Amino acid sequence: MDPVTHALSGVCISRALPRKVRGRDATIVVIAAALIADIDVAWSLAEPATAALNRHMVTHSLVGLAGLAVVGGVAARLAFRRLSLPAYTALAGVGLAAHVGLDLINAFGVGLFYPFSHVRFELPLVFIVDIVLMGLLLAGAVWPWARGDPGAKAAASRWALGLVGVYLAACLGLRISAAEVVTARASAVPQDGGAWTYLVPELGAPLRWKGIYRDGAVFRQILVRPLTGGAVELSAVGSFPEEPSVAAVRATPTGRRIDLFLKAPVWRADKDGVAVYDLRFRFATLGNDWDPFGFRFQRKGNAVILVRDDAGTYLGFWLQALLRLGDASASQP
Repeated sequence: MDPVTHALSGVCISRALPRKVRGRDATIVVIAAALIADIDVAWSLAEPATAALNRHMVTHSLVGLAGLAVVGGVAARLAFRRLSLPAYTALAGVGLAAHVGLDLINAFGVGLFYPFSHVRFELPLVFIVDIVLMGLLLAGAVWPWARGDPGAKAAASRWALGLVGVYLAACLGLRISAAEVVTARASAVPQDGGAWTYLVPELGAPLRWKGIYRDGAVFRQILVRPLTGGAVELSAVGSFPEEPSVAAVRATPTGRRIDLFLKAPVWRADKDGVAVYDLRFRFATLGNDWDPFGFRFQRKGNAVILVRDDAGTYLGFWLQALLRLGDASASQP
């Protein structure tokens, strides 16, 4: 999720804590912890070619979270001293857990069991920036000040967190309805091993979802509106993972990592080398032609070299996403 949502979640959670724990120090610790897991942006900036592969792994894993919680607890104990070391460590753990929980509900995924496994887990319920989720948390943070009643901070935060839970439950219900539409379409296509589908929240989620399913060498896409049951066909896209030059790239260590990261990979060879992108990141309402996590390879002699990551950096991704959001038009399907 975006940094603003992470920070607001830290504000509301810290204010909703039991009275004996609450305090300015507790608020600082929880907010800092709710943000610090994204320190892995440093890896992205240092290694832009593999930025997407390194994000949400080390600092979003159970091992990494435990380490960050201990470091955060020690730092807080040295800085504040009001609570015990275990209490500050627990506060840091709460903030970190909130961060990972929010990252689990979008399509990028987190490597919970890294370094033992590179598999990412996710249950996409919201778009990368969700104004409803952000708005509920913001309301919980500012409502007491707007009412001139700072003493109501705990109640307002608890209400906000409760409403967030209700909203996410509604998102899950709409996701289930959208998934039924996509599964029905996919089941009509003969496939070895059964139907494969993927569902990603679109801009306008949870009212708009993009479903992806395989039809031979083609990925088919539909835009689903679960409240009405409507579904709009989007362009079908061919992927050629078995083409010889593509297979050579996929056999490399980096190629295998990319294959593990991607959900709906579109592999293609051209005169300049091999390129791949993931359809789950090509949003219909953002033009369906821009991907922040594409990769390009070139063969140089007997070597296969990753020469470009389309995202470049985490900051570059957010800049381009904001620009695309501004360009999104109501005429999109």
